[in-house]
Amino acid sequence: MTHTDLSPHLHTDKCNQMVELWRQCRKDNFFKVMVGYCNSHYDAMADCLKSERLARRAENQRKARESKKRISERIKALELEEEKKKQEA
Repeated sequence: MTHTDLSPHLHTDKCNQMVELWRQCRKDNFFKVMVGYCNSHYDAMADCLKSERLARRAENQRKARESKKRISERIKALELEEEKKKQEA
């Protein structure tokens, strides 16, 4: 299993707490880790990171739609302006 960069500035406080719990579990239970002792902490952390990623993706999609709409409107306005210039000439 892989996960994203765990740098604290990239995540919410909630996910940062889960990352810290997972890291602390691995540190405190070195040998138990080999039999999956910290898997529940890892799974909770991974779920939190996934929910953050999905929220970022949804927000980026919304921003992209808005940007695309603004660009389309600007292109239409420029085309109308060009059309008027052709008619006036």
